[in-house]
Amino acid sequence: MVVVFGAWKALEYVHVHVGLGAFGPAFVDGAATFVRVVILLIVASVIWVPIGVWIGMNPRVSRLAQPVVQVLASFPANFLFPFAAAFFVYTGLSLNIGDFPEVLIGVAVMSVYVVGLNRLVWRRLYHLAETRYAL
Repeated sequence: MVVVFGAWKALEYVHVHVGLGAFGPAFVDGAATFVRVVILLIVASVIWVPIGVWIGMNPRVSRLAQPVVQVLASFPANFLFPFAAAFFVYTGLSLNIGDFPEVLIGVAVMSVYVVGLNRLVWRRLYHLAETRYAL
């Protein structure tokens, strides 16, 4: 009941101070952001999932990448956004292109984390459980 009352008061506030017409452009902007995120998810997955699988399937590369992946896994993906912004400023790239680069970096990093950690960590844990408990 409290949530309904809060939603009613928020709607009343928007109606009085901004107008209900503000919902249309906000919905369009939200839909555009959703489309950009989906497109970037697909692009980053096509690029980075095969790289993560290659790292996980190649024992030599896996040995080299494991320390790097474990260190990077301790940081959230958005930790890289200031570095990306600094790179754009340094190279003269426009920051007015929206969230495209930041979202791409975030999705790419998370794709490598997921695949890399699955291959580097869970494979070893499964092997340990398999040998210890005769699975």
